[in-house]
Amino acid sequence: MYNERVGLTTAPPPGAPPGAPPRAAGSLSCCGRPSPINVHWWLAVGTLLTSVACAAIIILSLISIFGNFNLLAFIVGCYLAFQAILLGFSALWARQWVANYFGFLNYPFGSGSLLLLIGASMLGFGTTGQIAGGFAIAWGVISIICHFWMRGAGCAFNTSIIK
Repeated sequence: MYNERVGLTTAPPPGAPPGAPPRAAGSLSCCGRPSPINVHWWLAVGTLLTSVACAAIIILSLISIFGNFNLLAFIVGCYLAFQAILLGFSALWARQWVANYFGFLNYPFGSGSLLLLIGASMLGFGTTGQIAGGFAIAWGVISIICHFWMRGAGCAFNTSIIK
């Protein structure tokens, strides 16, 4: 599709590959049997909850940075807050501008990699940052594993919670 504001031709957000057999949204087969859980929905909810927790901790720590202003910590905190908010936004709503500029968030591998980066950076934000960072790292690993599992089923893409 052609984007007039940017002047680029971009591909639509990913979906099932052409010619893929029809299947219910999020249902995967494991060992030839359909899976009873909606994997896409659970990945989106976990990503949303993890990114909101990380963003809240980062924003609260940004407020405390103003007492003894440290420019490097402020810039890193703003960068991490932007990443966490963007990740939560992409898990909640599917928007074309996210697909245009942050296309890696359309796949569990991309969102899992960003969760790994946020989680590793959160480890320096005190005890609550270490807990949220550990959850972010764990959920990032789960997302990456699910990406490769869903690739075998032909549906390795993220879906948002609100369509």
